[in-house]
Order: sequence, then structure tokens, then C-alpha cells
Amino acid sequence: MEKDMGKTTQKRYVGNNRYCLEKTLGKGGFGITWLAVDQENEQKVVIKELCPPPGETREKEIRNFLREARVMASLHSVKEIVKVLNYFEEQGNAYIVMEYLRVTSLRYYLECQDEPLSFEKARNLLLPVMDGLEQMHKKHILHRDLTPDNLMLRENGSLCIIDFGSAREITEDDRTKTVLFKSGYAPPEQYQAHGKQKAWTDVYSLCAVLYEMITGAIPEDSLLRKEKDTLYPPSMYGAEITPEQEKALLRGMALDGHDRYASIKELKEALLEEKKPEWSTNQKEKNKNQKFRIRTAMILGACMTGVLMAGNSLREKEQEVHYAGNFDRRAEEAQKFLELIRTNAVSSKETEDGKSIIYELSKKTVSEYGYPCNRVRFSRTDKDLDAYLTQENFSYKKEEKETECTAAVSEYGLTETDFHQDTEYQIEDFCTITAERDLVNGDILELTMTCQKGKGIEPGELASKLLLFLADAEDPDNKTAGDLIAKDRELQNQQDTGSIHMYQWEEGILIFRESREDFLKIQIVPRKKYQFFQESAYSAE
Repeated sequence: MEKDMGKTTQKRYVGNNRYCLEKTLGKGGFGITWLAVDQENEQKVVIKELCPPPGETREKEIRNFLREARVMASLHSVKEIVKVLNYFEEQGNAYIVMEYLRVTSLRYYLECQDEPLSFEKARNLLLPVMDGLEQMHKKHILHRDLTPDNLMLRENGSLCIIDFGSAREITEDDRTKTVLFKSGYAPPEQYQAHGKQKAWTDVYSLCAVLYEMITGAIPEDSLLRKEKDTLYPPSMYGAEITPEQEKALLRGMALDGHDRYASIKELKEALLEEKKPEWSTNQKEKNKNQKFRIRTAMILGACMTGVLMAGNSLREKEQEVHYAGNFDRRAEEAQKFLELIRTNAVSSKETEDGKSIIYELSKKTVSEYGYPCNRVRFSRTDKDLDAYLTQENFSYKKEEKETECTAAVSEYGLTETDFHQDTEYQIEDFCTITAERDLVNGDILELTMTCQKGKGIEPGELASKLLLFLADAEDPDNKTAGDLIAKDRELQNQQDTGSIHMYQWEEGILIFRESREDFLKIQIVPRKKYQFFQESAYSAE
């Protein structure tokens, strides 16, 4: 008799009495993991036992379980993978016998750290995993479930791979019989029954693990990223990472598999490219201040759908600008700013997910602090807009509206600031333009037009003018204007449309948000520097 987890259990023998099941290591679903003894050689082993209930799926469960065993057994020569010593079916249950190792999960290891790992340490920990995956892929096998829970840290400090329940053979056939994923680590193709899964699938998951190791944050679900990409670069969490390393990591997490590295070997080479950063305080601040926060949300009826854009504005006129919240979380400036907002907050509230606290600040506090917020922005100011409207001979009335001053501090130390003033321009009797401008320096953060149909200049024409103005771009052949006018006319014939139409060009994104009987609402927001033109439609359903 042996005690386990507070309960006394009778020893059992399986495998024609070869293995003695001594202690329960874990339970889950229809399976039990045992510490056992192989009586033939008197060695400790680990045995996974599958005990599926009677029913139509029983045979399938056992078949899949033994397939996992065969996959692992075929990788016996790969030292980074826990070795399978035997597998069998007995009395309606199935068993996998594996080598016994003293290990702890990478998940537990990370939870025990006071702060996220450095990039170099995290990358070096994962190098053996990359070697193992590279050999797996040569044998045409994908893991498809790489997470900190399935990577084990041995006593010698090296990581090994376990749990091949989701593994499958790489083929040219796009068909996938099962849709398997773990939120945060699975790329979009794993959500699709016919998603094309290649080596790039494991590339994404491995990079997601690396991302968590150096930021302390589980990456956003890839399916949500396809709707609105709010994946922050690791440097925005204060990770000490060179631009080249960050570029390589984020490429590995591209939403389209074709945009990722085609192999683990390519990824490893990119992550190992050394270009030593100068980690002085000034350099850290410069890196942070070149990055802008992600923010833009669109509300359509009672449903909310969004397109969040992240990027860097082209600000050639400024040598260096400091933005509130863009500090290394370990830097003195970050602590001073947190103390400022906590001391001077008018109010504070926790977000619904409990992961951030939003502090409301007064206009006076923000003005005295003197740093603009870290929202994405255009390189134009409200004064530039005044001059442009006058130059274009628009007659308008200008009125200052609402002010919002908030700082959202996440549990991981990321701070998003939003200090904006709404300014409303009434253009004659046919259009109202609402410009959100930075309260501190007047930069335009986004702009919304509400145009009467059938009055004055066509909304599409005005939108094209404003888009080109805000993006500081030219349209010599009038293609942009022509496309937007055509889209405007198409939407004016629709009633209560359920779609959001986007037109992306240069540094701006123009969004036809709503079409009603008498007006059309159009929004213009900043966008990433290196995206290409495309037109999209997002359904509200």
C-alpha cells in the first residue's frame, strides 16, 4: 500500500505484470500519469494511462493515444524529447511508458521568477527545443502544442519537449482532421479545419513562448489579433531586446504563415544574429519613445467591433519626443510617473478582466506634467488643420468639446496614456469634423467626419482630401480620390449597412463606419508605416 495525495491506493501491475504503478503524479480528463517501476530492470518509469469511458468514441480515443506513442517512439534519437520506452493496450485501457526524469514545467519555473527573463537567457533556454523541433520537422512531424506547460526543465537546466497528443505529419495536403489550439500560442491556421499547417505553425508557437518568457504576458489570441491586432512589441514591456531581435521574434508571430520563417532553422539563425545593444538609460528611453501605443476602436450599433492600429508616426520635424508612459518599467522615470498618476488621480477603476487599473487625471495635472500621451498619431496638429481648412476655402465654426485624460496601468507594468481634447469643426451646413488632438502638443490622434448626404462636397472627396493631408501625401493621378468617391457613392445607396469598409493608404486608414438614410460617418486613423494598400470589409455579425 502507498499513500498518494492524501489517499491510500492499492498497487497495480500492468503490461503483463511488468510495471508496478506506485504513485499518482497527475490526473486529467480520462487519463492518469503514474510513477512506476519496471520490474525487469528495476528502473523508475513514468506511465500515462488512458481510461476512456464506454461509448462510440472509445476506440478512437485509444487509437489516437497510441498514435501519440508511436510518434514519440519514432523520435527516440532526439535527445530533446522525452523518450518512449514502450506502449500497449491492456484490458480496455492504453498505456505509454516513458523515461523517468526529475523535471519541472517551464510554466512553473517562470511563475517562480521575480521578473521576466532576459532575451538572451530565454533564447538560450529554447535553443535545445529548437534543435529538437528541427529534427522532428525533418521527420515530417509537427508538435502543434508548444506551450510553457509542455516544455520541461531538467535538473541540468536544459528544456525538453513532452505531450505529443496534438502532433501530426506534415503533408502537402491542406486538410486537417482536427482543429486543435491553445489560446495565445496557436496561430490562426490551427483554428481552421483546413488551415495549412507547416513548420511555420511550430515557429509561431515557439515565438509565443519566447514572447511570454521575456514579457511576462501571454500573447493575445491569434484569432483576436486578426480582428484587431493589439500585440505589443516586447520592448514596450521593458524587455531589453535589440531591434533586430524584436523584428525576428515578431516575424515569427506573423498571422500569415507565409510571412513567418519557413523553418525552425531560419528562426534560430535570426534569433542568434548578434548586434549588441547599448543599454544605457538614454538608449532605453530613445527606443521606447520611438514606439507608439495601439489604440482605435469602432462601435457599430449595439455590437462592438474594432480595428486597432499600432505604429510609428513619421515625425521628421522632431529630433526626439518623450511620451507619457513610454518608460522602461525598471527605470526611475517609470516609477516617478506611476507615483504621479496614483497621487493625482481624480478616480481609478479596474478593467473588467482585472488586468489593468485606469486612472483618471485632471487637465491641470496633464498640462503641468508636460509630456504628450503615447497614443498613435499623425504628424499634423490642430493648427495645421485650421490652416488647411482655411486654405481650401471651407467656411467653418470651431468649438472645443470633451477632454479625456487617462492612464491605464497593466499588471505587467505597461502604461497606456490618453490625453486628448475633442475639437469640433462645423463645415458650413453639410459636415461636422471631430478631431481628437493631443492635449499637450496638439497632434491629431484621429478624425471623424459626419456628412449629410446630398449636400455640399461629396463625403468621399472630402475624406480623400483629409486623408492625404493627415498622411502628408500626394495623389497626383487622383486615384485615391477616385476610389474613395466611388466607395462613397456605393455606400450612399445602402441603408443600415452591417459592414465597416476600410481604405488603407500611406500613413492613414480611412474607415466608412456607418451609412444611414441621411448621413455617412467616416473615420480617419493612423496606421503602420509599412503596410500596403488594401481594402477590407469587417462584418458586424
